[in-house]
Amino acid sequence: MNKLFAHAGVAFTWDGVIHNATAGSYDEVDEDGWICALPRYGDGMTFHVITSPRHLFGGGVLGYTNYLSSFSKQYGGFPQCLNRVHIFEKTLPGLGGRSVVDGGLSDSGAVLAHEVGHQLMLHHTWFEATWELQEAAAQCRGSASMDPTDIAAFRSDGVRDTTAQSLNYTGQIIRFVGCHPATGLYTNSSINAQQSCTSAVGFPAGDAYYNNYNNLMSYGDKTCLRTITAGQAARARCAVKCMVLGQC
Repeated sequence: MNKLFAHAGVAFTWDGVIHNATAGSYDEVDEDGWICALPRYGDGMTFHVITSPRHLFGGGVLGYTNYLSSFSKQYGGFPQCLNRVHIFEKTLPGLGGRSVVDGGLSDSGAVLAHEVGHQLMLHHTWFEATWELQEAAAQCRGSASMDPTDIAAFRSDGVRDTTAQSLNYTGQIIRFVGCHPATGLYTNSSINAQQSCTSAVGFPAGDAYYNNYNNLMSYGDKTCLRTITAGQAARARCAVKCMVLGQC
């Protein structure tokens, strides 16, 4: 994880201790009340990694967390008990975790880094507001927008150097698999996968854009989630300064 975030100027340390806690059920692991009843370790910069022996939410989800801004908006501050990341334990390096969507191997540790990216206010790289049922060209415009309204509505990730990208119209989870960084080739796991915003969908200057297949904040197997951009790195540093240290 430190390798992925190295050029962001953000580093993480582990306290070296595994703290065991037993939930009453798999569902309880996903409940804020159970989590907030657990002991807290470390200082205000500490986040907790909670691992589950199976896929989350009844199966299918490899990891999840919340944006720091969501806490502030809901609670008027940042409850430290909610500063946590949930992951399927077998997504940790070498443990053989796979996606139930496409069977792609996901045990590089990138799932944890992806969720920590959300803690650092990094959004997914594509137009996420599927409930708006926008046409592809409108999705591309939203994805490229730097308007705060579009960022707050999950149309844009608010980063200039991640390329504009539309999503499918089904709302299903889409992932990139079988990425080859040397050649730029990859395999979409569905014909409804995220689409490049090219001139084919009427997006201005679209042919200069390409899928964010190797970006940490995309969805993909262990061959794909490898990098963050300079813009994402700057946003992550700003999140630590503003949301955690209160130095906005």
